[in-house]
Amino acid sequence: TFLGHPVTSGFTTGAAIIIGLSQLKYFLGYHLPHSHSVLEIIIAIAKDIRLLKLAPMGLGLTWLLLLLGSKRLAKKDRRFRMLLPLGPLVGCVVGIILLWQCPSLHQRYHVQYVGDIPGGIFPVSLKDLRFDFAFINKLKVTAMSAALISFMESIAISQAVAAQHGYSVKASEELFALGVTNVICAMFSGMVATGSFSRTAVANGSGAQTQLAGVVLGASLLLVLLFLTSLFYYLPMFALAAVVIKAVVNLIAYDVAVSLWKVKRWDFLLWFVACLGTLFIGPLEGIGIAVLLSILVVIYESARPQLAVLWRVPGTKIYRSMEQEMRGERIPNVLIVRVGASLYFS
Repeated sequence: TFLGHPVTSGFTTGAAIIIGLSQLKYFLGYHLPHSHSVLEIIIAIAKDIRLLKLAPMGLGLTWLLLLLGSKRLAKKDRRFRMLLPLGPLVGCVVGIILLWQCPSLHQRYHVQYVGDIPGGIFPVSLKDLRFDFAFINKLKVTAMSAALISFMESIAISQAVAAQHGYSVKASEELFALGVTNVICAMFSGMVATGSFSRTAVANGSGAQTQLAGVVLGASLLLVLLFLTSLFYYLPMFALAAVVIKAVVNLIAYDVAVSLWKVKRWDFLLWFVACLGTLFIGPLEGIGIAVLLSILVVIYESARPQLAVLWRVPGTKIYRSMEQEMRGERIPNVLIVRVGASLYFS
């Protein structure tokens, strides 16, 4: 795959910034258009800044600072490590109680909350399954585009989290899992499913380490849909936004960019292009441009490999580059060249 670490890291950094900015509407107190361009979001924020509501802004910043503080305390002192997973939960519970007991926050100060959540089990749609080839032919382009975007988003966030924790992700297994998931979703009136940036960031920031976290999440959501939707009526949007912003901050990998600049400039260029493309053009276009540039870099480096002429270190059987070893012995009528790239016999 050409979705190397620089590409996925730049992509997730750009996506994290866009997700974080999109949540600011719950802090600012006015609507922002849904956009994949950071420039459009910033223009929309500046254009309607006169509509800023101080109450949601103050509460949102307070919740965000408390979440960041609890996270820092949990990592600094092991006695408070339970604050890492419980911080967002406690913040949401306190927010619900606050808006329940203080209705004026919504009525007078424009603090938004979730409101009614439709309850009940999702309807089974397996009985409606039919193979209409005319319909399939009509939607094949849209379906292929959705599948490509879903896979790119899922593998990018998977590799970003894997790089943080020192394990690897197999793209083929990820693709198989997404396929099985969407087949099952189609049987229960579900929409196209993929790995979520914001939910993965929240789970990662809360300390989730295994697939069991997904099982617990799914079971909890099912329980809420069946019996507990009324408890979340007063859940404030600023609390949810603070949880998401706090989580996606971890995905902004500026340290990776600094490291790549010091180690390998070509990889830094891939990171930079993926990040800026995602920010200003769009996720699919940004990662597509970065992948295309990756291919061009591979072709360029294969066509112009690093060559080193070797000679023997005096008194040994070791051969080193003439640029690295100032004193050496040549073998008469023999030129030893080391090619610093793969060889292609085609």
